[in-house]
Amino acid sequence: MDDYTPRFAGDMADPLACTFTDSFGNPYNITGATITLELRNRSSGSVITGAGTWTIINAPQGQALYVWSAADVATPGLYDLSVKMQLPSGEKHFQTKPLEILPVW
Repeated sequence: MDDYTPRFAGDMADPLACTFTDSFGNPYNITGATITLELRNRSSGSVITGAGTWTIINAPQGQALYVWSAADVATPGLYDLSVKMQLPSGEKHFQTKPLEILPVW
């Protein structure tokens, strides 16, 4: 998740490629996961629940791809991007990352 920010408002190209890892940097097995993305605006506190589509590419290696929706990237601002998963063993939250959406110039 290192080449995902900043984005310009409305830019849906270049899906978000994620490799989920544990605290030791080892791939986290996401077999059977339902994944949810949330964006919390740092200024207003409002939350956008990602309306895009997740595709698990390689579950044992923790690899998934998120295709942005127009609603995800419509409003410029600085956001905290967080991902949670519902796994067969229970709910799991992953580290929050910053995401900046810039106005189109």
